[in-house]
Parts: sequence; C-alpha cells; structure tokens
Amino acid sequence: MASSYNTVTVDTTADEIIPFNAQRSGLVIKNNGSVIVYIVFDASVTTSNGIPIVPQDSFTLMGTTIFKTAVYGITSSASADVRWFDWAI
Repeated sequence: MASSYNTVTVDTTADEIIPFNAQRSGLVIKNNGSVIVYIVFDASVTTSNGIPIVPQDSFTLMGTTIFKTAVYGITSSASADVRWFDWAI
C-alpha cells in the first residue's frame, strides 16, 4: 500500500490541499485549525459551494471509485492548519 501525507495552510483564497493521485483509494482531511475549512474537488471552491469541515473535525472518503482529482480548500476568515493523508491499495 502506497501512501502520502502533508500539512498545508488554507486561507481565504483557493488552496490545493491534496494533489491529483490516479491511484487513490482513500483519503482523510483533518481541519486542525480554529476556523471552518470548505473543500471541493476543483479550484472553484468557495464558502458557498464547499463542503464544510468544522475545526478539529475530519472528512474521509474510501473506495475504488472516489475522486482522483486534486482537493482544494478555502476559509471565510483567517488561516487553518489542515492535515491530509491518502493511500492507494
């Protein structure tokens, strides 16, 4: 099983959280910050169209049919420390 992980800072402009991974079979995104982070699977993320991850919560996807594209995030104010992990089986 191959895996990748990193820490990124997400702020009020669209930031790539996780890069494209053609082999991805699962991912976890943890909002380790104190503001809500909104995510989508392209760079058009806004606070209106993104999936919210509240502070200290996480978002998990698993399965062979999950999105392989990059994941982007944004906040409405301040910066957030975001941790991620993805894997391929």
